[in-house]
Amino acid sequence: MERWERELAEIRAIMADTAKRDAEARVEADRRAAEADRRAAEADKRAAEADRRAAEARAETDRRAAEADRRAAEDDKRAAEAKAETDRRAAEAKVEADRRAAEAKAEADKHAAEVNRTIAEIRKMVDKTFGGIDELRAETRGIGESNGKFSETYFYNTLFDSMRFGGMDFDRVDKGLKRAQRTPEGTKVVGEYDVVMYNGDAIVLIEVKYRVRKEDITNLVDKQISNFKHLFPQYANHRFYLGIAGLSFEEKVEAEALCRGIGILRPKGENVEILDQNLKIY
Repeated sequence: MERWERELAEIRAIMADTAKRDAEARVEADRRAAEADRRAAEADKRAAEADRRAAEARAETDRRAAEADRRAAEDDKRAAEAKAETDRRAAEAKVEADRRAAEAKAEADKHAAEVNRTIAEIRKMVDKTFGGIDELRAETRGIGESNGKFSETYFYNTLFDSMRFGGMDFDRVDKGLKRAQRTPEGTKVVGEYDVVMYNGDAIVLIEVKYRVRKEDITNLVDKQISNFKHLFPQYANHRFYLGIAGLSFEEKVEAEALCRGIGILRPKGENVEILDQNLKIY
């Protein structure tokens, strides 16, 4: 074989090998491109899935937020309705309480006015009938004594039923207690007590009058207590409380009695009203 033929054969072999290698390279490149496309497609798929899940998560979050807002709005509405109902009931209760208080006050004022009117009429009748008539003085005194006994029994029965005064319970109640005793110096001490209440360490002296005057309070404080301790020395160390009872009172006498820590008993309607707070120990 000639040399040139041999070189041509080598060139042809080289060219065939090159062609083969180019074909293999193209195949590999195509394979790699296909792999890259596959991976890109998978990446796109994963990105799409991620976007879908993110969208679902956002939608769920928005739904829950909307549900929470709805429930909060319902709670606010219920709270507002409950407050409105409470306010309405409170207003109705206040109106009813005010109405009942007004009715009670009107009834009490009516009873007080009736009592005062009756007392005024009785006083007017007594003054008109017996005032200035010398020959009827004995009868007048008899009526006064009768009124005094009626008043004494009237208030005694109330205290006898309750056995209480000044927030304290008592074991015994006496009416019309009288005693006289001569002192070693020869002085006669006389005591007359309309109502007396006893317990283990306290005594209540209650003076009863048809009409209470200022001097009745002075006599009760300045004389009645000391005489009682002298006439009944077994009670000298007890706590002493005072009360004044009457169907009517002169002006300002009730205020003075309360100021001096003396309890007051007076008619109120068909009952007896007792003002026995803030009593003073004598």
